[in-house]
Amino acid sequence: MISHLYKRIGITANFLPMPARRALEMSNGGKTDGEIFRVKSIGKKFKNLVRVPTPLLKVVWYAYAANERLAVGSQEEIKKVNRIGIIRGVVWAENLVKNNKAVVRVDNISDLAEKLIMGAIDVAVATDAELFKQYEKRKLKKSVFRGSPLHTINLYHYLYKKHANLVPIIDAEIKKMIAVNEISKIMKEFYMSKK
Repeated sequence: MISHLYKRIGITANFLPMPARRALEMSNGGKTDGEIFRVKSIGKKFKNLVRVPTPLLKVVWYAYAANERLAVGSQEEIKKVNRIGIIRGVVWAENLVKNNKAVVRVDNISDLAEKLIMGAIDVAVATDAELFKQYEKRKLKKSVFRGSPLHTINLYHYLYKKHANLVPIIDAEIKKMIAVNEISKIMKEFYMSKK
């Protein structure tokens, strides 16, 4: 989606995968040019990042469990979970589990799914498409149970401050893409190609 967005304004985008917290430190320090998707509040803490005003995506977070009775559906119930897994540096998830005693932090969704499959955690906090894709990828017949939505967030594109001049241009393109449902089509094509 980001590649397509930048192509529309004549820029080739390159990506550097890294753990969430390190990515923020790199972009806020000007070592990379920005963040693909982040929550709105990131700009309050990372002052060198400028948010593009229009959200790119809406993401719903769930608690997943290998045992149906552990598929919790509220932030209050999460506090009672013994072993909970999250992706390191995902700010909302870190805030959710800050009072839990046994939190397992991993660097990516693949490792998070592995911990749940192997029984190293009771619950994994992730978005819908992410976790189910990991089960499909491994061709697992095991079931994974999902509770009610824990949290819904809008995700925004951020740029390092030296690129602030691009913010209104990118925002206008995002609005055009939303108007013709282009973002949804790109996401659907992406997830279909991963099956």
